[in-house]
Amino acid sequence: MQTKLTQGNKSNYEIILTCETNDLAHAEKHALEHFQKETDAPWFRKWHVPLDVVKEKVNPEYLQMAIYEHLINDGLKSILNENKDLKFIGQPYDINPEQKDDKVMLSIKLDIYPEVEVKNQKREKVTVKKIDATPTQEEKENAMNQLKKNYADYKDTDKIAKDTVSKVSLQFLDKDGKELHKSSTFVGEPEFTADPFWEKTFLDKKKNEVVEIKYTEKLPQQLQFTKEWKPTIIKATPIDVKQIVLPTFDEALLTKLFGPESEVKNEKDLSKFIDKTLAEQKEEGELVKAVENYIQDVMKESMDVTIPHTMVEQEYKVRVDNLHQRFGGSKEKMQQYFDQMGEEKAKAFLADIKKSAGESLKKFFVLRHICDTLGLEINREKPEKLEIEQKLYNKFNK
Repeated sequence: MQTKLTQGNKSNYEIILTCETNDLAHAEKHALEHFQKETDAPWFRKWHVPLDVVKEKVNPEYLQMAIYEHLINDGLKSILNENKDLKFIGQPYDINPEQKDDKVMLSIKLDIYPEVEVKNQKREKVTVKKIDATPTQEEKENAMNQLKKNYADYKDTDKIAKDTVSKVSLQFLDKDGKELHKSSTFVGEPEFTADPFWEKTFLDKKKNEVVEIKYTEKLPQQLQFTKEWKPTIIKATPIDVKQIVLPTFDEALLTKLFGPESEVKNEKDLSKFIDKTLAEQKEEGELVKAVENYIQDVMKESMDVTIPHTMVEQEYKVRVDNLHQRFGGSKEKMQQYFDQMGEEKAKAFLADIKKSAGESLKKFFVLRHICDTLGLEINREKPEKLEIEQKLYNKFNK
């Protein structure tokens, strides 16, 4: 067998295996011996069925696949022995066989461990910008309001207002008044803030009052219809309206929330606690953003890395599996989500996940290379939360 190794796009090699007649015969014998262990035939003991009988019984496509697998394994052993300096990873892919006279040419690809390419020394002029984690007054007020909403009571009321949350039933009708679909949605502060349509359409509407909405594709996402045939009218009916009653954070409620040993005894203490928590959260967010911008600048100026197909596929699989878990591990629910999205949008959504997986891996390898270059001591096995980002930030902001 002859082997030819050609570097591809810096993340893989194209390998061509030229298999002679004797290579093919050897691989076929090896494959048939494997199938022999599972083949039953009259008059023969198991594992002793003649190979010519085994060949008659085995699916020709399975036999061909087994032959190619054996040839590839033999070829890769030879290549690995001759190129011990190359860090091959994963399994071969893009396998393409081609018959040429009495030979078979097997073309395959095999990935290598990514190496960061340093184009120049411009990285030395790039720094991690100093951050300011001081919460603004608006952020403090928003946090206090959100906390109050988390512990709010809900009181029945008859009319939709800005301080209510309502469940609205939706009936999608065609031009003849025939019902195409029924569903429901919620209308409250998030909707009022996101799109003026909600306030214009539902504010001051009463419980059980039918609101007719002319269907267009410009309506908010909650009112979009994904079937091929489109409705003409949506009949929207508020079926449950609740007024949000915000709590007063007195000592009794704070003791219930934080425990009797907590120093948070009144709203002033709570405000200090929120300020401290906000500052910690903001510092984390600003730190991640500052390092992210630094990596982007370094990659733009002087570094690059090509992530191999194998790694991108693995990271993509992990992300799709995580998405699957967000639907409670139900493939049916996740498929329903994609069906509602529509085929084209679902494809684009998954393509974005794969693209994001590749970009995330590029940043990871560049960041690790930078840490090595700067001599930062990082626990590679199990780094603490934001350890890398914090040490990199401290390097530039002593």
